[in-house]
Amino acid sequence: MADDLGDIWNSGTKMIGRAIGRIVSIETGSHVGFLYQWNTGETEEAWFEEPEERYSYEMFGVNTGERAEAA
Repeated sequence: MADDLGDIWNSGTKMIGRAIGRIVSIETGSHVGFLYQWNTGETEEAWFEEPEERYSYEMFGVNTGERAEAA
């Protein structure tokens, strides 16, 4: 199964996407959609409603698998 997913992720066909950030309205500060990255490397915006004219991205952090120690 893992080999199959690796083959799909590395294929040239857009098949698997993952959310890499939030789309935030500059006017209201509201979360208005997600930014996805496909296995092809292409990115695509997915809006909850109509697209905003002025917006920014808040990218998700990279999960390294390490746990932060409590201070």
